[in-house]
Amino acid sequence: MDAHPEHGDESVVQGRVSGVWNNDETLAGYLLMVTDVTEQRRAEENLAQMNVHLEHLVDERTRDLNRKARQLELANVRLRDMDRLKSDFLSAVSHELRTPLTSLLGFAKLVARDFDRHFAPAAATAVGLEHRAERIRDNLHIMGLESERLARLINNYLDLAKIESGHLEWQDAPLDMARAVERAIDSVAGQYADNPAVALETDVAPDLPPVVADPDRIHQVLINLLSNAAKFTARGRVLVSAAAESGSVVLQVADTGSGIPEQDLSHVFDKYRQAARQQDTLRVPQQGTGLGLAICKEIVEHYRGSITAASTYGHGATFTVRLPVA
Repeated sequence: MDAHPEHGDESVVQGRVSGVWNNDETLAGYLLMVTDVTEQRRAEENLAQMNVHLEHLVDERTRDLNRKARQLELANVRLRDMDRLKSDFLSAVSHELRTPLTSLLGFAKLVARDFDRHFAPAAATAVGLEHRAERIRDNLHIMGLESERLARLINNYLDLAKIESGHLEWQDAPLDMARAVERAIDSVAGQYADNPAVALETDVAPDLPPVVADPDRIHQVLINLLSNAAKFTARGRVLVSAAAESGSVVLQVADTGSGIPEQDLSHVFDKYRQAARQQDTLRVPQQGTGLGLAICKEIVEHYRGSITAASTYGHGATFTVRLPVA
């Protein structure tokens, strides 16, 4: 047999070699496909495990949130109950205090009147008694002032409690705002007369549209604003203005007093909180109840209005009330 194949035999050998390579390529492709399928299945299994784990985490987190929500709801219920009990207690105490306080105030005024009428003239002619008579008169005056301040505190608290509980009776009627401003100014005239260095001025636009509101409550708002302005204004002026603007009546009380610190400005309408407005050291310090502006806010917002405060510390403050027209 010839050791050297013919050309035809070479073709056969090359065909066999080529066939082997083709089979290797097919095997490699098959192995690659199997590998891809295996990795895909493994990825799918990993994804399924992650989904199960995620579902467990979501269920656990949901149960935890539901538990915390129930705890928060129970805490809110307890807080509401405690707030109701506190309000009921303070209302009962306030009612019980107001009756004897009214009697004390009345007797203090009665004693002061009898003292000035019968005993003070006699003390003025007696040696050494004139100074004592003056001290008694001052003490009786202080008793009256403090009794009135405590009465205002009790009345303010009761008003606020009634407003918040919805038990306050609102006697709404068409209200002439110009007349309301005039009435409020008449009520505080004596307070401003004690300090001639402060001028009380008005700027009320003519033909103001009426506002449907309780006259006594709007009067209460104006009185609180005017009293605050007088309290913190040692000299200068307090301007009360009223004008119609975009379907509302806008009331403003602007003073040239000590102003309100920026850090306190956002809290001036909070209950039981007073802004640290600096008072003139030459004047007698006057402490409020911390409820006046809170009551103003409740009253104004009851009528779907708004009340805001603006101030530059040391240069006065301006309180603005907006009430929708009838």
